[in-house]
Amino acid sequence: MKRAFFTILAIGLVIPAVPQSDDDQVNRVIKKAHERQSTQNDLWFKNGDFPRSIQNLRFMNATDPSDYEVVTSLGWLLFSTENYSEEWATYTRFERMNPQMPDGALPLGEMLFNRKVWSQIPPLLEPRLARFENKLHANNFRFLGLAYQRLGDYGQAVRVFEIAVRVHPEDVNLKRNLENARSLLANPTPPASQGNPR
Repeated sequence: MKRAFFTILAIGLVIPAVPQSDDDQVNRVIKKAHERQSTQNDLWFKNGDFPRSIQNLRFMNATDPSDYEVVTSLGWLLFSTENYSEEWATYTRFERMNPQMPDGALPLGEMLFNRKVWSQIPPLLEPRLARFENKLHANNFRFLGLAYQRLGDYGQAVRVFEIAVRVHPEDVNLKRNLENARSLLANPTPPASQGNPR
């Protein structure tokens, strides 16, 4: 037993550590920097220093345009400080730069929904639904189905919510959305008025 232990120890000393690539090292540094920046953002936010939080989140978003949490935090702060045009640009850029991310269009879709710009939601979310149906967050289905409902296209709303219930059977609200869409298909009401995206 003692001999086996020393043999393993000797082998461990002889085999050199596998060198890490420069990319791995850079990624580790960026990850640590982001962790530190997130901690600092929390402090600034708690102290009400929104301008510093926004500036830091802009930088974090520029260094990692695929970070969902960063882009949604930045967008929320921009909305809260009534910087609507930059909020729009931030979400639009995120959607455009992350075509392989199933929920890459969700922040923009939510913004459009909240601003009652129903007609822009289907062309935004339908391509993601076609590519990533089983990977989408439930809110993608919710915003898309409800947008169709507001547009008076109840058949499409039913289609979207049927898929949603199949993908997210645990979501009772999606089941209610489906029931409501079926009811509206049977007894239609006029479409809702639209808002302005910016």
